[in-house]
Amino acid sequence: AGGGAPRLPRLLAAFADGAALLPHCSPYSSETLQAYDDFMYSKLELGVLLPAAAAIETELRLQQFAVSEASDLAAGGSGEAAAAARGVAAEAVAEARWVAPLAALPPLRLVTSTVSIRQWLGDKLSATLYENAAVAPQDGPRLRELAAMAAEHYGIPVAPPHLPAVGPAAGLDILEVMSNLDVFAACFAYSAATHSFVQRPGAAPRGAAYLSVLTVDAVAAAARAHGLALLPAVVNAVYKFLARRITALSQVLFSEVVRGRLLTEARWWAGARGGLQSLYPPQRAAR
Repeated sequence: AGGGAPRLPRLLAAFADGAALLPHCSPYSSETLQAYDDFMYSKLELGVLLPAAAAIETELRLQQFAVSEASDLAAGGSGEAAAAARGVAAEAVAEARWVAPLAALPPLRLVTSTVSIRQWLGDKLSATLYENAAVAPQDGPRLRELAAMAAEHYGIPVAPPHLPAVGPAAGLDILEVMSNLDVFAACFAYSAATHSFVQRPGAAPRGAAYLSVLTVDAVAAAARAHGLALLPAVVNAVYKFLARRITALSQVLFSEVVRGRLLTEARWWAGARGGLQSLYPPQRAAR
């Protein structure tokens, strides 16, 4: 339950204290500590992390459905049915209330590793939404709304599932990209799943039914169409673009305001590192 969230770090610390006795056990090897850490992680995952992720997903889906139904019913004049739908949404929120204190905990130290519940839940939900989007791309807007709700209700960083809505044949012309690299960098993101650059949904023209993509096949087709002389021009354009961006970044880092803040933080870390077990406080990093 949520009331037990503050006790979880102490519980894990108690189990971790037992690791000090392992070297006195026989047989003992360099892999014993890692095996004990893996055992603690498996129990944490089975008893806390997976149930929390399932509770969050269930709550978000029920609330999304109930709110949508309530709006539709209210618009149709069914006041009592709309109130019932809102009641379902309230019950879903109440049932998942125990998860919020867990997501707010700082990273938990096991034996040889550290687990951030907030980040773990974010990665798990991101993977779940991505898998849903892969089999049902038409549900993209609804899944992106779920990702936004997770961040709003629990402060969990969930990556919105963005999938290319077109095939490789509809890719961008490399010449158009080369002449507008600044716009391309701002409006496109790299997709590791498809090894392509995909237009961000917010950058697409209003009312557009598809997202633009730039794939390896499109670059190869441009090279065949324009000849190999295109490649040095592309490399030169990208080099100049990166040089401008790196120069701008270096100017920011050498700013007296930024440099002074970094030096202050470095001095604080040098003095406080020993008492923090070399773990930088997330609360301080978020300031």
